[in-house]
Amino acid sequence: MLTLICAIVVMLIAWNAVALMHAIAMTRFVPEGKRTASPEELNAFEKLKTLVFGVRMPRPRNSETPSDYGLAFESVTIDSRNGSTLGLWHVPNKNAKTVVLLCHGYGASKASLLDEAAAFVELGMACVLMDFPGSGDSSGNRTTIGYYEAEDVRAVVAHLRAIYPGKHLILFGQSMGAAAVLRSSSVHPIHVDAIIIEAVFDTLLQTVINRFNSMGVPPFPSAQLLTFWGGVAMGVKAFEHNPVDYAEGVKQPTLVLHGSDDPRARLGEGKRVYSALSGPKQLVVFDGVKHESFQGDNATKWRTAVRDFAREHLLTPANTATSGER
Repeated sequence: MLTLICAIVVMLIAWNAVALMHAIAMTRFVPEGKRTASPEELNAFEKLKTLVFGVRMPRPRNSETPSDYGLAFESVTIDSRNGSTLGLWHVPNKNAKTVVLLCHGYGASKASLLDEAAAFVELGMACVLMDFPGSGDSSGNRTTIGYYEAEDVRAVVAHLRAIYPGKHLILFGQSMGAAAVLRSSSVHPIHVDAIIIEAVFDTLLQTVINRFNSMGVPPFPSAQLLTFWGGVAMGVKAFEHNPVDYAEGVKQPTLVLHGSDDPRARLGEGKRVYSALSGPKQLVVFDGVKHESFQGDNATKWRTAVRDFAREHLLTPANTATSGER
């Protein structure tokens, strides 16, 4: 019996040690190297290796700039939380009445949103793309998957309100960026006129469970352990990092865009976030789309949804009570 108990204790310690190692690997970017492929792209041996040793996440870099899309831009750096700095690209649009702040997803940088920025410019809006800490032109090497990034969103919003007085301001976020946008709008006193979110997860635990499912591995209790130790590694309350809860405090008009076949943030999760939103809202589902940008084959549908949403909710003057100021 004593041998059995000791074996169980050793197994639990090892299980937690592996979970902690995975949590650190997923929340701290290494300077260089090849990124671990998505679960669907790994063979059986690669999946086993990843489960044992964790993922490799090199620091996301900006391999393109707005000039590659024929867009003029200015690079700006501003201060944010705890002495960190944020790299921004300002993409002007003459006579634009609306400015869009674009927030990227996990393991990405602001360059990943250049397709969307070009589309917003074509719709007559100016854009600002931001790198979260650990990515691109921003300082640091860590991510909190949208938790403290919400404070970075707040810092950029304050910056934009100072340099674009009287303009409408839209927050656009993909995946982790969507979580940061919802948390910022719900928890922090920011002033924005509308929100657009893509591929949002409902709870951090659920998105971890989804990753285990994509690996073909039973999620319990590994997903719970990884979420717990992820919270320790990030210094956050991981089980409380839930966009579905943040959505309840969001009063601004919100457009929710979601793929029907998303394995990372399933359609049901997006619908739960949508249902929890308190203000005017609209849900647009992209059939057959996974956890990816909706530009490309779905560009026409995406632009139509964004254009119609903006026309409906941004006809009133900016900086009024109807614009979501709290």
